[in-house]
Amino acid sequence: MKTRSTSIFSVCFLLILTTFNSNAEVALNSPSEVIGIWQQEYSAPQIDGEKRPSTETWEFRSDGTLVTSGFDKRLPGGSFSISVKYEVKDGKILANQPGRSRKNTYVVIEKDGDSMVLHGGMDAFLFFKKQ
Repeated sequence: MKTRSTSIFSVCFLLILTTFNSNAEVALNSPSEVIGIWQQEYSAPQIDGEKRPSTETWEFRSDGTLVTSGFDKRLPGGSFSISVKYEVKDGKILANQPGRSRKNTYVVIEKDGDSMVLHGGMDAFLFFKKQ
């Protein structure tokens, strides 16, 4: 009986570890790790959920400016470009919300040389490729 309860405990423990590791956070050390132009390819409500294609481009500049641009058919003319201030603090990206005093917090879930996954803002998960 002890062996069976130990086995069940081990399986449950491994499942819990897998769940936490799948959404592990990558702490940024400085803004230089994100500076550049990033093409948002997809957004999704969950990390492994259905991905919606995106046309947005995020440009992180060295002066602390984040320029988000793209196309939204709901806007007159369709195209948009928004500049806000951002900072890297406690390993996360904090970006001002346009026209508000609040900030959006983005946690880096995955990052390698040319791809990055952020969690936060209005969309739950944002998938990027560096241009």
